[in-house]
Amino acid sequence: PDSHAGIFSTTPINISIGKGQTAPNGASGEPAVSGDNRRVKLIAYSSLASNLVNGDSNGVRDVFVWRRPGGSVPRELGRGYLRRVSIGRHGRQANGPSSDPSVDGSMTRRPRCVAFQSTATNISQRDALPDSDIYVRDLRRRRTILVSVGVKGGATNPALSGNCRKVLFEAGGKVYRARVGRGRAKQLGRGSEPDYSRDGRSITFVRADGHVVFLHGDRQFRLGRGRSPHVSDYATGHGWAVAYNSDGNV
Repeated sequence: PDSHAGIFSTTPINISIGKGQTAPNGASGEPAVSGDNRRVKLIAYSSLASNLVNGDSNGVRDVFVWRRPGGSVPRELGRGYLRRVSIGRHGRQANGPSSDPSVDGSMTRRPRCVAFQSTATNISQRDALPDSDIYVRDLRRRRTILVSVGVKGGATNPALSGNCRKVLFEAGGKVYRARVGRGRAKQLGRGSEPDYSRDGRSITFVRADGHVVFLHGDRQFRLGRGRSPHVSDYATGHGWAVAYNSDGNV
């Protein structure tokens, strides 16, 4: 439900809390966790609340990221660090709603980036249209990068690789892959619901004909008909695994 974002141990910890531990004045949802094994250093989510961080006065849904404090799972509120990531240069507020975050991180890479979609026109100087675009916020370099450059149709549903180098998204009934900060996106085919393995070595998405496909390098394998595919990292001696919904089963 679109209510709160939280991290769970013995007792749930609400991380969508307002400044001074006050109740948020808007709903939060769409949580996404970093892929750094069991640590989950970063958790991103979107929220309509305007009292989570200072200076939030744009009146639209924004994307935030919460950084876990050092050590284990926090046992009390007020620990960790929350920041807004759907921003432009010098912390400029987005003038349109942002949502659907995806976080990087893998077994060998510390997380540092959050991808999201936004209809804002002031996050990047390269985007002046109010359609949906895909951005990546690099927390280490403190910059927001437009990755759906030149793509026609609203770009949605980002999936970020574990090393923050590549991102998948869909637009106009097609799936695209873009290198973060490097050139234009490449079309992979007609389809939707893309997903990246955390190690960035494989891709899956649903083709326009309803079949789930698996891509590794230049090779493409058609699996069964289904929805909502997710692909694992490569496991030595076992290859990859792809999970998806099919006729009410997984």
